[in-house]
Amino acid sequence: MLVTIGKLIQKHVVTMRPTRLIPPTLGNVLKPLIPDRMAVLDAIVVSEIDAPGRIAYFTKGAIGVLRSREDPECKTAIC
Repeated sequence: MLVTIGKLIQKHVVTMRPTRLIPPTLGNVLKPLIPDRMAVLDAIVVSEIDAPGRIAYFTKGAIGVLRSREDPECKTAIC
């Protein structure tokens, strides 16, 4: 049985207040922590869900955008 992440989190999706014309981005969320954030963070839209715990889920597309900014010369996580 194939279950998508959408189906798994469906019951936790927050009932949104009136829909925003411009949804928040990862850049907006991280702004207090990273004032000089990369523009690529503004390409990733954030959706809040009401689920237990403190965890962030990223789609493969979002991870791909973030990885595209990695330094190709860096072979370790320390770079």
